Amino acid sequence: MVFLNIHGRQFAVVIFLLFSLVSASCNQSTKVVDNERAVNTATTNSATEAPKPIEASKNNQVVIENFAYGPAQMAVPVGTKVTWLNKDAMQHSVTSDDKVFDSGLLKQNQEFSRTFDKPGTYPYHCTPHPNMKATIVVK
Repeated sequence: MVFLNIHGRQFAVVIFLLFSLVSASCNQSTKVVDNERAVNTATTNSATEAPKPIEASKNNQVVIENFAYGPAQMAVPVGTKVTWLNKDAMQHSVTSDDKVFDSGLLKQNQEFSRTFDKPGTYPYHCTPHPNMKATIVVK
């Protein structure tokens, strides 16, 4: 074998180069997977394919977990009390886009509730993490 004839520093250089090639190959395949996820997410979240609001569950609860609100859209009747529960170790908020309501920062396992007395669409977000967005639709 060729490697058996290489000694000292040259051997270390060859091993380093092989390791770098393998590592670069692994990183490139990870980027491809991440790009595919980004494309899939962008496709499913396009404005033409907006998800329909999920009807409220019996407890009318939105769970904050993994940097997301679940469900992202919920439909409730007028007069419904909705409760958000933060299950993340990171603090999050429930802040309406028009600043009508704001939970402040919620710690892990802390809740925030609001009663929706008027029909309408209420988009909200997390103040420290503005990519976290969701909507309550009141009928």
